[in-house]
Amino acid sequence: MDAGAAGTHWKRVKEFWFDDGNIILIAEDQGFRVYRGLLSRHSQVFRDMFCIPQPNAAETLDGCPIVRLSGDSPADLTRGLRHFYSSTLRDPHLPFAVIAAVIQIGHKYVMGSLQVQAITRLQSLFPTGYLFTTTIESHFSLVPVNATPLDAFTAVNLGRLTGQTSILPFAFDICAQYDNELVNGVTLNGRLNGSLRTISPDVLLPRSSSLKLEPPLLCDCSAGAMPTK
Repeated sequence: MDAGAAGTHWKRVKEFWFDDGNIILIAEDQGFRVYRGLLSRHSQVFRDMFCIPQPNAAETLDGCPIVRLSGDSPADLTRGLRHFYSSTLRDPHLPFAVIAAVIQIGHKYVMGSLQVQAITRLQSLFPTGYLFTTTIESHFSLVPVNATPLDAFTAVNLGRLTGQTSILPFAFDICAQYDNELVNGVTLNGRLNGSLRTISPDVLLPRSSSLKLEPPLLCDCSAGAMPTK
């Protein structure tokens, strides 16, 4: 069933609308006309999807199949596609938002090599065994990623999503220094940012946990030093 240009309820993303593209992805109210082969090469999920015969009533536009994506923001999909076409993860001043988008899209659609590259950049930002030899702000200024300490909130969610627990101690330590944001969420330009959510208290300290925070531990952490035991 051809939707036809007049029957669409979404707008074309000019950056990723190729006249010779052979698949249309719809994220919310925006459409991307790209190449099936490129998606298949990077994604196991898309590769398997394209192997399934489509019914005659499948939605199309100008004969091009339409795939409606669930739960993907146009911004994240745009960032992911930019990496496909220009290898943005090699940028020495890569914005943290790009890393987060590639990890989320890569995890959902099983894009192994792309996700590994993005996770490597994430690990450089939140290293294992950080020794607090400098301030957190100084650390972020030296790492080849354009990020701020508040990005630790997203990093915690990314670490849990992908099982990269090595980044969590440092990320949690940063989050703990923003008590207001832990309760109310992270704001950008005075507004709650939907992509940077507050961390649930159950994540910070599950109800079933038997962990007890002794006074020396609390003092060490607040002073910026990780406890040794």
